Amino acid sequence: AVQATYSDGSTEDVTSQAKPRLSNSAVARWEKNILLPVADGQCELIVEHAGRAVMAPVAVTKAA
Repeated sequence: AVQATYSDGSTEDVTSQAKPRLSNSAVARWEKNILLPVADGQCELIVEHAGRAVMAPVAVTKAA
């Protein structure tokens, strides 16, 4: 779920409008809103909405 927080303190669920991507598709892939491992390693999940982005680290171990 992706929740936007505005300057007036209000919040809104923007999950359906957010655009997720991964910094390294050799480590993980995004499929039907599920993050799946591909190979051991690290990358970042980047979620963009309304010109802003937030990043979260992703670590994959024992993918094989």
